[in-house]
Amino acid sequence: MEYLLFSLFYWVIPPLLVQRLSRQFDKRVFFGIATIHYLVVLYYMVYSLSNPADARAYFEDASRDVAWHTHWNLGYDFVVAFLYPFVQWLTFSYIMSYLPYALVGLASYYLLLKYIRRIFPTVNSRWSYVLWLPQLHFFTCAIGKDSLIFFGICLMAISIFPRVKWGTLVMGIIIVTLVRLHITVFFLAGLVCYYILVSKMTVYLKVFLVGAILAAFLIVFPIFNEFVGLGKSESYTEYVERRQGYNTDAGSSVDVANQNFVIKALSYVGRPLFFDANSILMLEASIENIVWLFMFLYVLCFSFRRWSIARSVFVFILPMLTFLIPNAILLTNLGIAMRQKTMLFPFLYLAFICFQYSKKTSKMKDCIIHK
Repeated sequence: MEYLLFSLFYWVIPPLLVQRLSRQFDKRVFFGIATIHYLVVLYYMVYSLSNPADARAYFEDASRDVAWHTHWNLGYDFVVAFLYPFVQWLTFSYIMSYLPYALVGLASYYLLLKYIRRIFPTVNSRWSYVLWLPQLHFFTCAIGKDSLIFFGICLMAISIFPRVKWGTLVMGIIIVTLVRLHITVFFLAGLVCYYILVSKMTVYLKVFLVGAILAAFLIVFPIFNEFVGLGKSESYTEYVERRQGYNTDAGSSVDVANQNFVIKALSYVGRPLFFDANSILMLEASIENIVWLFMFLYVLCFSFRRWSIARSVFVFILPMLTFLIPNAILLTNLGIAMRQKTMLFPFLYLAFICFQYSKKTSKMKDCIIHK
């Protein structure tokens, strides 16, 4: 009965979103996205009932008889606070508690699809099928941080090109900060690098921006240190080694802790591959990772080969790299990388779409952000 109730409420939303898409092809693509998302969330529900899953811990904490304001904090507490009204006030069961998170994840794919069709109207529509990759949906449909932060990152990604939409950008920053503060720092570092190194801002504005960022960094750094767990007497090298030790024990059979940085970065984006697979799910993930590796290498190659176009696309590439580099160093166990690299997807995918669009138009050369 609970599964039926979940299904009824879930399928109210996709038809409403489909009606806001103008092209029949996009409507079919989004219906496919909604169907895959639905099937994956059902699988995750069943999987979580007999296997270790963070979703159950979030639900149990939200079910406790404590005041809502006790959960008003960053990270884990924010996820519980988001779930609290549904559990305590609407009396959602464990199965029904998946509904708000599943719909937030679904809305993220709708935003990406709508944005691509509006900003890149002549790009090959078949690349929209990338949004059907099940691995993406597996990590953005369940109770937890991933669906919320994926939605926030999508808001950030669609608000910075070709002109900044400050309302959407700030909303995305707030959501990502509430879930994972350090991820906000990584992505904002990339955007700042873009504005300083590539954009058409005046020198005076760039100097002012650098000063403002340094002042903000001095204020935020103590909070950031405490949030990520960097001890006062601990060096950065010791911190990296400690985090790598945690990740090695995370349960994945693929450990790349002793590899060089290039292998780590490529592994973070595109592994497990076929030679790593030891189950049907890992085999399916390795097929998807071929697509990830293709998009990633394509973006890197075109960044060097077509600089006049890449200057515009760097608004997506630099945030992607400032996220990838520290995570490739710290998250060396692929069990964690498979889950967290979904945060990389919106910027990687939109950078790839930008280069595809540039094949059909010369407008990209004039789209360097300056506001």
